Parts: sequence; C-alpha cells; structure tokens
Amino acid sequence: MAIDFTPQFHKRLSRVGGHGVWVAVPYPRTLIPVKTLYYRTWQQEECARLRNAGEEVVTFAVSH
Repeated sequence: MAIDFTPQFHKRLSRVGGHGVWVAVPYPRTLIPVKTLYYRTWQQEECARLRNAGEEVVTFAVSH
C-alpha cells in the first residue's frame, strides 16, 4: 500500500518488495527541551501511520 503523506520524522533507508524500510530521525540538537516531548509524540504518530500503511519502521532507543 502506498503512503498518502510525506514523512517528516522518518527517513527511508531502502525499499524491499515494494515496501519502504524507514528509520526514525533523532530530534535536532537545536530543538529546545520543551519541544522535545512534542517531537517524540509526532514521531510516534507518524510511525504508527507508516506501519498502518504496511511499511517497515526500524526504531532505536535514541529515537523515541
């Protein structure tokens, strides 16, 4: 299934069998601490959307 949005918090590593393999992008170091929680929340929501679209998402402890 094709995704119907452009991921902002994940980067495509490769495409396997018609599906993308995505990795979460760590938040920018310039992000103020108050916004870090919002960034992680948006990243988790995007991760769920990618998985619901049938995409593979690789997450690391540092990205969430």
